[in-house]
Amino acid sequence: MTAPFELSVVDAAAAIRAGRLSATGLVEACLARIGACEEHLQAWVTVDRQGALATARRLDVDARGP
Repeated sequence: MTAPFELSVVDAAAAIRAGRLSATGLVEACLARIGACEEHLQAWVTVDRQGALATARRLDVDARGP
């Protein structure tokens, strides 16, 4: 199975729509990957972990509807 952080944007969106992945799950996987690689890559100036997770959680709640 492909790790969420390896999915293309199109595939990640399809997985979220199909209920196989949540926005929170995708963000958590991406943040974990950043944490595992950032020391060597130094690709990010700032990573807003809390903001990214808060937005993902809000999107997951909105997707569930009223």
